[in-house]
Amino acid sequence: MNKIAFLILFTFVWGYAAPDHGTATRCLPWSMGGKPCNQKVDTSGQLCPEEQAYVAARTPMVEEALQKFLGRECSARVAYCCSGGGYRAMLSSLGFLSGMREIGLADGVMYSATLSGSTWFQVHWLLRKHLENMTFPQFLVLLEGLTREPFLHPDKYEFRTLLDKIISVLTDRGKVETADLLGTILANRLFDGLENVQDITFSPLRDAFQNNSFNEPFPLFSLILSDLFPYEWFEVNPYVSGSEYLGAFIPTSTLDSFFKNSQCSELFPEKSLGWFLAMFGSAYNFSVGDVLIFIAKESKQEWFVDMVKTFVDQHDFHDARMFASPIYNFTYGMQGGVLAHQKETELSDAGMDFNLAIPLLLREGRKVDVILVCDASTGVSITEHKDLHYAKAYADRKGIKFPPLSNPRWIGEQVLVFEDDQDKTVPAVVYFANPVPEGTLEFDYTKEEFDAVYGTIKKTVLASKEAIKEVFLRR
Repeated sequence: MNKIAFLILFTFVWGYAAPDHGTATRCLPWSMGGKPCNQKVDTSGQLCPEEQAYVAARTPMVEEALQKFLGRECSARVAYCCSGGGYRAMLSSLGFLSGMREIGLADGVMYSATLSGSTWFQVHWLLRKHLENMTFPQFLVLLEGLTREPFLHPDKYEFRTLLDKIISVLTDRGKVETADLLGTILANRLFDGLENVQDITFSPLRDAFQNNSFNEPFPLFSLILSDLFPYEWFEVNPYVSGSEYLGAFIPTSTLDSFFKNSQCSELFPEKSLGWFLAMFGSAYNFSVGDVLIFIAKESKQEWFVDMVKTFVDQHDFHDARMFASPIYNFTYGMQGGVLAHQKETELSDAGMDFNLAIPLLLREGRKVDVILVCDASTGVSITEHKDLHYAKAYADRKGIKFPPLSNPRWIGEQVLVFEDDQDKTVPAVVYFANPVPEGTLEFDYTKEEFDAVYGTIKKTVLASKEAIKEVFLRR
């Protein structure tokens, strides 16, 4: 374990001492460099063809499930949205989906948008299902057993595994980041028992989706462009990654390859899912500005939060980040690109902005009508639902329709419905809160703690079945 601690310290120091995102190159003398590549940046603004095909193929199943759930035809497009919150969010997402499956709504959902800890659930479940044909009850048992073990299990975190990963990354790219090491640990932890866990990418999920396996919502994973302020959101799915703000998307398999003038000139190996999980949950990559804003938000005074944000922006307190993992900026040199001058950019845990992945579902082409939110944020309050207010502020800033939050319908002790009764084109939000107070940095759960986090949100969903139906029937 002392060797592992040394590697963690080594990588943290390396990441902290890394050159800023304006530097020319990160390659070291022994790195192999990338391969020639002709992939271009997509600036069309359209959903990728693979997503459009997936949605078209899944639509008949969705409509059939909604008809069975409601007892009448329904063409509403439904999405899950799960918050961050470490293992608490992972287990809350497990309970949330379990409840939705039991009430018969799961097959009626088109999209699943996750953030930080809930991405750990989503990625893990999809992998187990498609690589091992695992059923959801089997996955439940697996996840309960996993959370009962120590996070740094001495039998599963060999020094050699971590060292091999660092050498591999250095050989391919010439630079090791914090996310590479933490991704190695997360992959060992979550993907235990799968083959070559350190080399698993999004490729098996792409294969599964393209082989007519249309029995899961299309997954969307969230990050932010953290070298911008206010932060701008960045999305990842198995096929493409990018940002509406940047006006640019690339194949996910090419993320952190070298692009210039809208074309890839050096293609590096596809990033592992372990790396992505570390990036999705990269709350460790904070700045002084993040700390100040977090403290301001605890005051629950919007005027004070706005004042601190202005102060942070004026004094550039977001420039220096702890343990940053910069990537090559695929809009470098792109004509008209807002970051065209930067060779590298920084991505971080989207929870640093706010803790609900709603922005990904507000993209115009997705046409989402009903958003089912599972909020397992730290200190979540059903009466305050602060991250939902931040989501609305985001929508207002972008000129996107979002329901008013001033007069919600209470449909349960921990469930609210937000609707615009005057405009049915505005998406409805069904908001579930899971107030079980397990810490975000708690990774080892007793059976009682597991049952509390998982069971509380599941029971809330089961008790809300008829009220959820009413939401659809009012549209």
